[in-house]
Amino acid sequence: MKIEKEGLRTYRVAASVQNEYFLAVEYQTIRYNHLDTLLPMLIREQDGTVKLLYDISEARSLAELSQENSSHGNNFSKEDCRCLLKSIQQLLKELEELMLSPVHIDFSPECIYRTGEDEFRWMYCPDEEYDMGREIQQFFSWMLSEINYGDSETVRYIYHVYWLMRNRSFSEKLIRECLDYEDDAPEITSYESFFAQEIARENSAAEVSTDERKTDRSSDGQGQAVGKGEKKPAEQWDGRQKSKLFLAMEIVLIIAMALAGVTTVMMGVYLFGQGQLPFRNRYWIGTIIIVVLLAEGVFQIHRRRNGKKDRHGEKPDGRKRIYDTMEPSWNSSNPPLSRDVAETEEGTVRLDAGRLRRQAVLKSEESGELFPLQSFPFYIGNEKGLNQLTIYDETVSRKHAVIDRGAIPGMYLLKDLQSTNGTWVNHIRVEGDAVELREGDVVQFAVHAYRFEISEDFVSVMQH
Repeated sequence: MKIEKEGLRTYRVAASVQNEYFLAVEYQTIRYNHLDTLLPMLIREQDGTVKLLYDISEARSLAELSQENSSHGNNFSKEDCRCLLKSIQQLLKELEELMLSPVHIDFSPECIYRTGEDEFRWMYCPDEEYDMGREIQQFFSWMLSEINYGDSETVRYIYHVYWLMRNRSFSEKLIRECLDYEDDAPEITSYESFFAQEIARENSAAEVSTDERKTDRSSDGQGQAVGKGEKKPAEQWDGRQKSKLFLAMEIVLIIAMALAGVTTVMMGVYLFGQGQLPFRNRYWIGTIIIVVLLAEGVFQIHRRRNGKKDRHGEKPDGRKRIYDTMEPSWNSSNPPLSRDVAETEEGTVRLDAGRLRRQAVLKSEESGELFPLQSFPFYIGNEKGLNQLTIYDETVSRKHAVIDRGAIPGMYLLKDLQSTNGTWVNHIRVEGDAVELREGDVVQFAVHAYRFEISEDFVSVMQH
């Protein structure tokens, strides 16, 4: 297309128009309805050729504005992008009201004109048909080079819109979703303040551990203490009650399964005696299904009961686990940074010239990839920039779940953030209050499963 000037007016001229329906119907509709979102158009016939003129006197194309700013990166802000989306929304609405097809809109930067701070006009090309979804994806891809990367809010917003345009089908609903998006990214913590928080947290944990050890020692002197590594009487009683309940349920289900199995065998013998095949009898098939369901119930309860024993501190060989605690120590001549104290079966205390760091991680059941839980709260979802663990799947909600520290060191709590497809721990859905995660738990976000583990790596102490 070439540019022509006539007096004070400037026109962009299309070589010729071949679309007869546009000439007979659509042009008159656009001309007399004065659409605010389309460039004004004129038709002129010269030497037997019909030319279409677009009035661009008070408008400038986005490509033209980009060329004027040779440095790039200052042409679009977050508000500019929102105004552009609103203009597209208004454009689609006006075209639908006048029964005009949006496939004739050219979304290239050369054909989108800006007439004011928050006004855009679009070029209706009757002889061309465009793939709207692909054209808009290419336009927002071009827009990424035109934003100010020093403005983090603009960068997050436009990248979010670009991601949606690439991964969703283009529609008016998608535009509304982009306009309704609010940037609630977590506050960025500086490098220094992050480690200051970590050091303060470790010192607090060490003080709590020291107080507990002092309490245990004073109680041992009076003959009223609970042994180190053992549970309090109330906790022991609660654990025993739950264990007895699971055992009772398992016994009841085993008895029911045995009765159902005997019934199935007797029915099979009876049907054979009558000259019938059992697998054609619906009642016999029903008893088979009941036996299978009862067997599954027994298996699940047995696994849960044994899993709880292991969680409460017992290894398969009957020995108790070794719990690592940290206790600060000071020496005027050579003050170490920290000291590891671990109690064994014989009551021996081990001192290491360093500290044993316990790192919580989520291990993908599909790929085996490890995702360390290094900052809290630790968010999981499908929205990049808002979550520490981003799962690119539409079955996962934007903000799906969160893992946070508990009231005592080494405790981790998982809470579902009202996700659509739910959060599960060992095949049990998490609803309402947060649940405590323990090592070996299988955590599932929609259909994606991860194993919660505590990895230990020795970190040497550097003394200055």
